[in-house]
Amino acid sequence: MAPPQPLPPDAYDSRANSIIAVVAAGLFISSTAVALRFYVRLGIVKKFGPDDWGVAIFLVFVLVLGILAALNTASGLGRHISVLSHDEIVTWWKENFFALLAYQLAIASGKVTFLLQFRRIFPLPHVQRICDVFAGFVIVWGFISTLTVLFSCNPISENWDMTHPNQCINRMVFWYFNSIVNILTDIIIYIIPLPILRTLSSIGRVQKYILVGIFCLGFFTCVISVVRITRLYAAIMSTDPPWHTIEVAIWSVVELSCAVVCVCIPTLRPLLPKGLASSGTPQSAKLYRWRLPWTTNSGASAEVESQQPTPQLDRDTTCTGTVVALGKLVSPAAEVEAPFACAVAH
Repeated sequence: MAPPQPLPPDAYDSRANSIIAVVAAGLFISSTAVALRFYVRLGIVKKFGPDDWGVAIFLVFVLVLGILAALNTASGLGRHISVLSHDEIVTWWKENFFALLAYQLAIASGKVTFLLQFRRIFPLPHVQRICDVFAGFVIVWGFISTLTVLFSCNPISENWDMTHPNQCINRMVFWYFNSIVNILTDIIIYIIPLPILRTLSSIGRVQKYILVGIFCLGFFTCVISVVRITRLYAAIMSTDPPWHTIEVAIWSVVELSCAVVCVCIPTLRPLLPKGLASSGTPQSAKLYRWRLPWTTNSGASAEVESQQPTPQLDRDTTCTGTVVALGKLVSPAAEVEAPFACAVAH
């Protein structure tokens, strides 16, 4: 019988602290962003909508993923497989499997949350139809991808037992295809508000750029998703998966935490100083003031300042913000929402 091979000098190295630090920072920042959002929506705006419930669900899945990733370090995540016992390897694969399920659910709920928020911010019929179509696609695709992860091996226990690995699907093909679909849908979703923001003429150029920048923050998560894909190949093909999977776990937590922050930032305007939060109609412009033919969500009547005489407005549209067509709301009761919160066809 051949003597056992000596372990390499770095066999007992560990990268567990890196994932724990990323999880702690990511969950703290994302939870703080959601807490501030809820404070604004419940304490200032006093309106809690479907997109706010979506954020709550989104955060729950992100928390589950982060906690599972941190707990997985006790089973071997971030260490070399050569120093892990059989039981540790099985536990690591099992926890990794449930973390993958949480990731799929978080990705789907995050996309739907963005779309629900766009439906509220831009109450235009064509925008809402686009959001509805993509929300339906995201829900269906999320359901399919989650079931694919769940039943990727037959029986399910083969995901962590590995007794008959040939009874599992080709994970490389699935994860690459799934990641590409997720990135493409992200890009399309983040593009939705940009044409509308481009048509706003009642605010200054600088403020318009700021608004576009806020909505473009979501593209940063697309960049992170691409980085995650590059780490995915090494993790799937590795003969030392606990060591290489940690990079996928780190980028997954970073990706989802950034998405939570991005979906919350547009709602935090009321927390800014009044000078920064005010909309930017030039002082020297000639302004017309006219009353809207409907009331705001708070029940108060609203007036509008505009550089044009009264346009033809859609009386069926409910205004929830400070920008209406080419003008801005000047009634105090309506100035608690974001300056891009209402765009009305005329």
